[in-house]
Amino acid sequence: MKRRAIRLVAAGVAIALTFLVIFASVDHCGTWDPVQPQLLGVLRGHGPLLVGAARADFALPLPIRRGGYPWPWHNVQTLAKPLQARALVFTAGGQSVALVSLDVLLIPSDLSTRISDGQDLPVMTVATHTHSGPGQFDSRLVPEVAALGLENDATRDAIVKAAREAISWAKAHQVPATLKVNERNVPEFAHPRSGDAVDTLMTRLQFASERGVMAELFLVAAHPTFVPREAAEVNGDYPAAVDNDEKILRVVVQSSAGNARGSMTTIEEQAAMVKSVFDGNHDGETETFSEIDIGHASVRVGLPVPDASRAGPALVQPMVKNALCRGAEHTMLISTLRLGPVSLLAVPVEPSWGAGQVLLEQTRVTRIASMVDGYEGYVEPEGVLRELGGESKRQFFGPDFLKVILEGARLSASAAGIAVPQ
Repeated sequence: MKRRAIRLVAAGVAIALTFLVIFASVDHCGTWDPVQPQLLGVLRGHGPLLVGAARADFALPLPIRRGGYPWPWHNVQTLAKPLQARALVFTAGGQSVALVSLDVLLIPSDLSTRISDGQDLPVMTVATHTHSGPGQFDSRLVPEVAALGLENDATRDAIVKAAREAISWAKAHQVPATLKVNERNVPEFAHPRSGDAVDTLMTRLQFASERGVMAELFLVAAHPTFVPREAAEVNGDYPAAVDNDEKILRVVVQSSAGNARGSMTTIEEQAAMVKSVFDGNHDGETETFSEIDIGHASVRVGLPVPDASRAGPALVQPMVKNALCRGAEHTMLISTLRLGPVSLLAVPVEPSWGAGQVLLEQTRVTRIASMVDGYEGYVEPEGVLRELGGESKRQFFGPDFLKVILEGARLSASAAGIAVPQ
């Protein structure tokens, strides 16, 4: 009798699991209506440069779940060093733009919206991409499962509050400033974790007031993954370690870093390389600008239906696709920021070196700024994706994804004043 009961229970569980798999495998994504690229806002000006710079700590609730990797997640009881929002506000010719960097893995679009809502200037929100930052601030299913844990309103609100405070302070304390740009190829900074090449170009925008250097913005390519996965600590990794001087705000933005791994062995070594690369004189240094052209343009672009054809065995692909669709945005934001001789194409993805080269060639911007105002995974060139190479297994969308990004990129770059090739 007992054995029969066990068999019945086992049969019932098997039937339930079968129906669950069948249900999960049915396409719940449906079709998505096409959305044409829409230019949302444009500003352009010329005049003396004003810059404001500010930091604000995240007042995170404790204990907090560390974000960055799939389960098992680690709960952190204390913070050795506060995580921060770092804001830069630029004004020229009466036109202003804010860039705020957050010590987080990625930027959900709704987090960006909460930060920019009600602001009287465009705001670009960018992640440092630390893999040891706070979790629990993204409501989408895939980020919750793959990296961040279940959303916690208190964590999200703390991040938003710090970002808005930093922007407000920077905007209110702008001063006349100069801009100097340095560039250097640094092949020893990172190496490819896939493919044959990485973005080795490092760019520094240095802003100085009459009192001296006040802020530096670095464009680099290397995943901030120096804190071990098993470590129960929240840490801003090397982008936060770069910003260790109270008198100079230093912001690190990832460029085409999708396939780039840092070459140093510690956070301190990687941070020291960022800060020391431009010691002395180097090729690629521009003149110093006290007056600049400023430009900003943002474009809303429709996303294709997610594609899970590279997500493992055929049996699980429909389930992964449904998971990607659950809570997914149907559009993304792409923008271009122009500051004097430098133009940044801001995209809500992690481009590989190859994808970054395509974007640069087709828009003629100076650099790529990744993981800005949203997060839609990785992007590889179509040929790499079809051959299942590079970071293709991490791309959420099909072979045409880069073309979709290019539509918005070209429109935003042109509107911001870049001579986009025909």
